[in-house]
Order: sequence, then structure tokens, then C-alpha cells
Amino acid sequence: MLKRNSTYAVFEKPGQDFHFKIVPIPDLKEGEILVRNTYCTLCCSDLNTYTGKRTEKSPTILGHEIIGRIEEFGPSAPHIDLRGNKLKIGDRITWAIYSSNPESYYSQIGIAQKASNLFKYGHEQITETSNLHGGLSEYTILRKNTPVVSIAYDVPDPIAALINCSIATVSGAIRLAGNLIGKTVLVNGTGMLGIIACAMAKKKWRKKSNSG
Repeated sequence: MLKRNSTYAVFEKPGQDFHFKIVPIPDLKEGEILVRNTYCTLCCSDLNTYTGKRTEKSPTILGHEIIGRIEEFGPSAPHIDLRGNKLKIGDRITWAIYSSNPESYYSQIGIAQKASNLFKYGHEQITETSNLHGGLSEYTILRKNTPVVSIAYDVPDPIAALINCSIATVSGAIRLAGNLIGKTVLVNGTGMLGIIACAMAKKKWRKKSNSG
């Protein structure tokens, strides 16, 4: 196989211009998937990191709201997504912000994002042996135990890229809120999360109401 390179934007410290670096794409390890990033949005956490309101390990590659297409499967990498759909080269996918140990206590009780050996895309330090883990890059290497979901082609890129952070966050809140029929929903703020919360609450209320 021909050796390929990837360019990524490096964040060093707040307020400093990004600079670009080109690195070879390494051979994939067990369970890894190589994805060509096709769209990335910037979360408020990215903006807060850039302005210095939030401290992040650096240097790093910002961006975790990402979608892309599968380029290559590593040894023993999963070929089925979380919903049981088959995965193949060229598929359009998104993935969870994290990779973690599925055998840890927190994974077993349903909060894998707090489990041991947590790795967070868009939040990790660049090292000689670990890069290509943020959205402001041509490629992302998905680590073993990263939840992956294929995306329908009729979902626009700017919406699909929000799935693994903004939409997931609001979905979790609404799931905990339970049945919204007959309830008044207070949304504090109308940033991206607030707008999504309004849309999802309305959709859930209407769907349940129409069902009788």
C-alpha cells in the first residue's frame, strides 16, 4: 500500500495562529479505522480553548464534531456500527467523542464516557506516536472501542457533524426529562444547544401527542 500523508492544523496556545503540519499516516493498529474527514464544526469548547477561557492539553488538534468517510479498516476493526448496520469502505460515518475501556465499571453501568483509559477526539495532546485525532485534520484514526454510526446521505453535512456532541448532549437531557406531553419546557439560552433542544422537544411532544 502506498504511504499517505495527512495535514492538520496545530493549536499551541490561546490567541496564537494555527500552523499546519504534514505527517505520514501510520499503519493501523488492532481495532482502528482510518477516516477521511469531510466536515467539522467548532463547538463552544473549541472556541473557549482558543480564547483561553478553557485549558486544554497542547499542542492539540481541535474539533470533535466530525463526520467522514471510511478509508481503511485495521486488523479486527468492527465492520458493524452501533445500530447493526454493516460498515464498508466509503461509508459516511460519525463517531462518539470518546474511546474507552468497555470492561470498566463506568462502561458497565452505561456511562462509558467516564470510563477508564478515556480518549477524547479533539481534546488530546499531539505526540510523536499520537496525532490525527481531531477534526481540523484531513484524517482521523478511530481508536479501538470507539462507537461508530453510519449516516444517511440525505442528512446535510452541517447537521450531521453536530450529532456526536451538540445533538447527543441534548438527546441525553431529553431522555432524562422523560415524557414531555403536557409539559412546559424551559430552555435556558438559544445557542446551538438551545436551538436543538427546542427542535427536539417540539418534535417529541408532537410525535407523542399525535399518537394519542
